Amino acid sequence: MTTQDTERFSRFFDEYARAAREADADATVRAYASATIESGASGVVAAQVDEAYREAVAAHSGGLASLGLLDSEAVVEEVAPFAPDHWRVRVRWTMAFEREGRRIESSFEITYLLRDVDGLEIVLYVSHEDQQAVMERDGILPAQPS
Repeated sequence: MTTQDTERFSRFFDEYARAAREADADATVRAYASATIESGASGVVAAQVDEAYREAVAAHSGGLASLGLLDSEAVVEEVAPFAPDHWRVRVRWTMAFEREGRRIESSFEITYLLRDVDGLEIVLYVSHEDQQAVMERDGILPAQPS
């Protein structure tokens, strides 16, 4: 893997983070293959990336905005070949929110499987942490009763 390759993945995730920060559902959806799998603490979801998916992304983006999202940054920490035309990419996300007049940051890792045929596209991702629990811990979401 060359520095140019690494920069290409970084640019892809910089654009993806920009789309998240600006609640740009169309750009977010363009980052995905025609179908995707999402896995994490809350379960596994397989989805067609269609208009219903775009609407779900828009609703999620609206939820982040209502929580006071100020910034979203995705730092590529590791890139490795997975199979022909596929890459495993580990990303550290940091999202900053304004809560009660102060800035709070929340970070978590996600590993993505990207396909690279006609450009990079997300095929699946796995969250390393329970994102809701991280946001509760960091004071962005109210803690849920046990």
